[in-house]
Amino acid sequence: MTRIICEECSHFFDPSDKRGRISDDKRFPTLCPLCCYMRYRGDEQWAVWNDCQGIFECRVRLAEVDKLIETEYHDVGARAVPVRVYPEPNDRHDFRRWVENERTARRA
Repeated sequence: MTRIICEECSHFFDPSDKRGRISDDKRFPTLCPLCCYMRYRGDEQWAVWNDCQGIFECRVRLAEVDKLIETEYHDVGARAVPVRVYPEPNDRHDFRRWVENERTARRA
């Protein structure tokens, strides 16, 4: 089996996997499927974050997050952090609801 190395994470991947990206042009890196997804499918945003609860809200602009921290989250130790947001495929929505229901049922 032929394997190729991702130039982002240095892991091996199967070059026949169409989710990856193999480039002959040195300006663009060869990427495994995960790195390719992270680079080209995600949306860069800013999040309101604290060390206890994690992410509260996401916004596209840093100024919006700063305003939220100033007005709504000033007393919880929140700060702005850069995040990358990925939409999940529609076929995962039912699975996600099932997992959430299972977790809720265990807590009750």
